Amino acid sequence: LTLGASHTCLGKCSVKLATLLLVAAICGTGAQSKSAIVQSPQAHYKPTVLNGRDLNASLQAGAYSYWVGGHLYGAPQNTRSIFPAASLLGNLQQINAGGASFFMSLGDAIRFCTPPHYAMFKKSFANHLEMPLLNAVGNHDVAVRARYLEQFPGETSHVFAHGKTLHLTLDAEEDPGRISGLQLRSFLAALRIAQSDPAFASVAIYSHKLLWAGGRPKFKVVFDHMNSKDGYRDDDLFTTEVLPALRELGAKKQVIWFSGDIGCSHTLPLFYAEEPDVDLTWIATGIGDTEVDSILKVEVDGAGRMTPSVFRLDGKESKPLSHFSFNYWEQHFSKK
Repeated sequence: LTLGASHTCLGKCSVKLATLLLVAAICGTGAQSKSAIVQSPQAHYKPTVLNGRDLNASLQAGAYSYWVGGHLYGAPQNTRSIFPAASLLGNLQQINAGGASFFMSLGDAIRFCTPPHYAMFKKSFANHLEMPLLNAVGNHDVAVRARYLEQFPGETSHVFAHGKTLHLTLDAEEDPGRISGLQLRSFLAALRIAQSDPAFASVAIYSHKLLWAGGRPKFKVVFDHMNSKDGYRDDDLFTTEVLPALRELGAKKQVIWFSGDIGCSHTLPLFYAEEPDVDLTWIATGIGDTEVDSILKVEVDGAGRMTPSVFRLDGKESKPLSHFSFNYWEQHFSKK
């Protein structure tokens, strides 16, 4: 995991976070990677912003809000389109007027890795956003990884602290369908820091793939009806290492994991589930050029408590996010 420390109101904590995560990364990797990290630590501690906006400048002290959206390119059937989803582009004014600190994309922001697709993604959407745009890369984004990195130089996984929330962005395509190796070790190190440091009240995690749905029977209805199962696999590391660490953290602090591999017309645009015994929530959201396309607005209060809500892109009122539960999915697909 490549890790960034952007902070406005907890400067000392940022230094501590960056230092501890740098040590974790160095201790868990080989000699060549150690050398790279030691020689250029700043490059490894800066979240990649897709539209060049200053993330540090956008992180105001106190309460704040931000947007979360998945599968921004929209319907796979629109193979000739070089633009993001029309529903998203039609709401740029409302998104910019929302006073958000940043926009977190949950991957598959770009349909194909071609120059016209990159150019129109920037011209029609990214460059018009009046806030930093970050991305938890999806399989479409990095289908040709070198091209993506040429367009958006920087790291594809990172962490930054804002207020009392630690934000962790994962690259679920580096080792497709799971978090492993250095990324896993650094991710677990970040969770331990969040758990032990009283400066943090909550942790937000972002990935394109629903890494938390595979191999877990209660999530079967969601896993069976994602946008695609391509690139997914059984992941013992999640159940043996990641999930216990998340549950341990959730026993003390709020944890939300956001993923974006849903939303196409054959699936649903929203999913929400809470663990019954710890403060751990699983959320998925994605766009598919449908009449129910939605993104999320996350309000974070001064104490670091996150409250996500649904923003329907057709302008209609939405049911509460908690409505889009296991029951909602099971009832919907039982009619198919």
